[in-house]
Amino acid sequence: MPARLALQSAEALADALCAVADAVDRCEGPDGHCADPSRNPALGRAAATARRRGATDADILRAVDGERPALALRPFHETPPLIALADRTQIAAGAPEALRAAESALDGGLIAIFSPRDAEALAERAVGRALLDLSAVAALDGGTFDLLPDLTRLWTVALDLQAASAAISLGLEGLSAALIPAGGDLAARAEALAGLTAVVAAQTSVELAQLRGPCAEWDALKSQVADADRARRARLKSNPDPLAAVALKRIGKLGAPRRHATVGLFVDDAEARLRLGLGGPSVIDVFQTADGQIGRRLAAPLAAALARAGGDVQAAERRLFGRRTLVEAPGVDHAALRAFGFTDIELAAVEQALAGADGFDAVFTAPVLDPGFIRDVLGLEDGDGPLLNLLGVPEEAEFAAARWVFGHGDLTDWAEAPAAVAALLADPAGVEADLRRAVEPFSDAPDTAVDPLDGRATAAQAARRLAQAAAEGRRAVRLRRAPPPPGPLLGIRAGPTRAARGPAFPPPPGGAGP
Repeated sequence: MPARLALQSAEALADALCAVADAVDRCEGPDGHCADPSRNPALGRAAATARRRGATDADILRAVDGERPALALRPFHETPPLIALADRTQIAAGAPEALRAAESALDGGLIAIFSPRDAEALAERAVGRALLDLSAVAALDGGTFDLLPDLTRLWTVALDLQAASAAISLGLEGLSAALIPAGGDLAARAEALAGLTAVVAAQTSVELAQLRGPCAEWDALKSQVADADRARRARLKSNPDPLAAVALKRIGKLGAPRRHATVGLFVDDAEARLRLGLGGPSVIDVFQTADGQIGRRLAAPLAAALARAGGDVQAAERRLFGRRTLVEAPGVDHAALRAFGFTDIELAAVEQALAGADGFDAVFTAPVLDPGFIRDVLGLEDGDGPLLNLLGVPEEAEFAAARWVFGHGDLTDWAEAPAAVAALLADPAGVEADLRRAVEPFSDAPDTAVDPLDGRATAAQAARRLAQAAAEGRRAVRLRRAPPPPGPLLGIRAGPTRAARGPAFPPPPGGAGP
């Protein structure tokens, strides 16, 4: 985190000094006046900002003379997280070590591991890695996954030929996209797929050991591998999914020498995911049309699950993205705007702008509204602040109208969601995390996917999350605070707002709306 903050501070200071130079360049008066903060208000404001960001007066004077900072900043590269072997009992009990670990873990810089074997598997960092897109496999064979054993065998051989490493990883990706459309017991299906992949990879590793020799660590690890195989066999026997029975039939003799000491089922490779077109689990799918336009829709797996459960996909998308019109909107509608002096011309401009806007601030402003209309009819100046707020619109009314127009952004607490898929629609990331936990028992290396915290989480809150994960029996925990949402987070205004001409705004009809 210190390196990231230092980079951001340096960039902010450089931007402020460039703004000083820009204020002089844009000035159209005499040179002496343009370079004088007392005669050039824009320069005075830019210089004050630069001083607040740490610039000395000498730096500011150089910028006034046209010198722009050229910072040769090295790109910020996130270093691999530290792997820390922790005592599960102490962490679960909230020992002081948990707080110290949490302080380092807040920004993803630490992975807490509770088993020496898992710590060794992570530290070894498999050279041979591949991502298996299960959604693509399901599309090829209609969701039967008949091709998965052959694909697993192919990649196990290919990775061994690529690099003679004792550790390989076959990352099972696209779990939600592959399993959600078919429905059923998703966790059981994910566990069966993981078991089938692990069994086929192990048997292929046995055959490779016969041809190319076992890994050097085999004698020291064979007892641990045998114990893991017994536990996995027991899990498959209790799994009702038909693929679990297929995996059981493929299990070979316990204790046979293998080419690989560890076969992981998780790969953390953002670039490979990008090449495969795999994004994080989300209720919204962003896509590009044939003519280059960017669109948004309900994610296809969720749409399929919703339709299968008898839900209305169009209603879900209205909940997500809004209606993009103020017609019949709660809180602020056309009648309310007409009371302030809006005519058909302004209302048409507003309606047109709502289609591509993210909020009212981008709509109720110039150039959507003519600056003359804002000044002469509304009695305001463009840029004084949020127009609806200056007109006296209550926050509750504006919030209700914004939900109607721009949507909620998620399907949490959606009253029309069928009970069978309500949890899935509300938290697709949580469902994906559950599926990964179902896969983990069949992976020799633990899952190190980030467990997100609130963006303002403290070390104490992170320590409680660590303790909870340790008590739940998690093999590895990697915490990270969520990135802040886009846009300003603080409603800071430069000064008092002016009262607008027009009638007092009535209370919002119908409450908060849908």
